[in-house]
Amino acid sequence: HDALPISVLYCNNKHHPKKKMARTKDTSVKKTKKTKKVGKKKASKSSGGSTGVKRTHRFRPGTVALREIRRYQKGTDLLLRKAPFQRLVREVAAAHKDGLRF
Repeated sequence: HDALPISVLYCNNKHHPKKKMARTKDTSVKKTKKTKKVGKKKASKSSGGSTGVKRTHRFRPGTVALREIRRYQKGTDLLLRKAPFQRLVREVAAAHKDGLRF
């Protein structure tokens, strides 16, 4: 490394400095159920004990909210009815300044 200039050490192209790649979130990988070994018993994490009752599937907090945000941002349908929204806008505008016409 002593003989090479600094620009060669960091990047092959000396006209463009090396840029770090943007950090990305790691995507979660669904883990498969491991087979039980004979002779070893693992304590179950569920509060129900060892009754064998299957819990209902639940998403992590925020997952459904993010899915709804993507859904509503993708669509163009009205989320509020026109008449109530128009009344609200007129009320706020009248409180701000009198004599406005729509």
